[in-house]
Amino acid sequence: MIAMPGKQFSARVAASLLTCIGLDDLIAETPEQYQALALRIARKPEYLAEIKTRLRDGITNGPLYNTELFTRNFEALMEKALARFDAGLKPDHISLD
Repeated sequence: MIAMPGKQFSARVAASLLTCIGLDDLIAETPEQYQALALRIARKPEYLAEIKTRLRDGITNGPLYNTELFTRNFEALMEKALARFDAGLKPDHISLD
């Protein structure tokens, strides 16, 4: 998959997933980059094989399918949101930082 994030929600999700599994070099910023990536994948089987290897590694070792880590992070964010609510603060962006 190649992504070119923009206004479309699905394109931004695709870019996020690629980043999460360590394939952010498959995110194009321009239509020209998108086309160049597609041609490189189509014309260079060794590059496609490298992508497949990195994909397997990203799925196996990355955070995308790490349910335990996701759950801990989600719980931590919910605790932050609840603390804001308990303090009488309005909803706002929260992060794990």
